[in-house]
Amino acid sequence: MTDPKVDVAPGMGGLDSQKLQKPTPQPIEDRLQKLVDRALYVGGRPQAQRLRNLLNGTWLGEPLHVVLTDIPIGAWTAAMIFDAFSLIRAGREFAWAAGASIAIGLVGAAGSAVTG
Repeated sequence: MTDPKVDVAPGMGGLDSQKLQKPTPQPIEDRLQKLVDRALYVGGRPQAQRLRNLLNGTWLGEPLHVVLTDIPIGAWTAAMIFDAFSLIRAGREFAWAAGASIAIGLVGAAGSAVTG
């Protein structure tokens, strides 16, 4: 009686496939999220849970990041419109409004980044 030949498909195990597979590096956002979680939620403090609920938008009923992304979009759109008006009209008020809109958009983008 002859022994049946066993053919191992690639990726199904064996010494050769273990040598060829390299661990994939963890994405930077996952590593950063773990660092933030460790810094904010160490020890299970109630203040840390309140901060987490605030940043996650639990009090709002939906993620806060989704709401805050509208601020820079709207502010920067308004800045483009104000810039166009400042080119048409000689006054400085539209240029000032465009600058203020850009500043509001930057603050909103920072808030969106913190919560996202």
